[in-house]
Amino acid sequence: MSKLQQLERLIDCRAVPEALKARGAHYLVQAARAGEPEAKLRYADGHHFRPDGRGVLSDPGFDTWRREAPVMLQRAFEAGYPDTAIYLHIAHASDVGFMASLIEDDREQGLAAQHLHARLLARRGPVQSWGLDAAAQQRARELAAQWHRNYFKNRTYPAMLMGSLHSAQPSSSRPRPFCADAAAQP
Repeated sequence: MSKLQQLERLIDCRAVPEALKARGAHYLVQAARAGEPEAKLRYADGHHFRPDGRGVLSDPGFDTWRREAPVMLQRAFEAGYPDTAIYLHIAHASDVGFMASLIEDDREQGLAAQHLHARLLARRGPVQSWGLDAAAQQRARELAAQWHRNYFKNRTYPAMLMGSLHSAQPSSSRPRPFCADAAAQP
């Protein structure tokens, strides 16, 4: 995020009442359940939990989130929200983060998601094969093309819409408050 975007975000956030900021997680969950694609992805990735991960497993909503997260990710994907491609790649390739650990690893699906991500950003596809044979690699490329056509209407994007991967960020020792100055964060 550029410094100008950070400043614009801070200005917008200063207008948000404190009581509303405190209910941000609640509204994220509501927006996800109402069908807003970005909210579905953010909810699936656990953005409503503390950024440092503390208390997630004992959160009263954890079991509900655990059931809903994979479905929300899939729905955001099928709604054509482009950032889902990299999240699907991570989920099928690893267990990095709570959401990814809920989705069974599948190298072919992971490679397809990686190819899709490259297509969405109009970049050259991945060069690694993930140890898959030529037939599986071809199926992954074909699946990525099918997803790109069916869910994204062959569109391309200049960058990820959300800007960064929440689940791939290292945990900090303190939670980052909603609408906080990024420069002042640890």
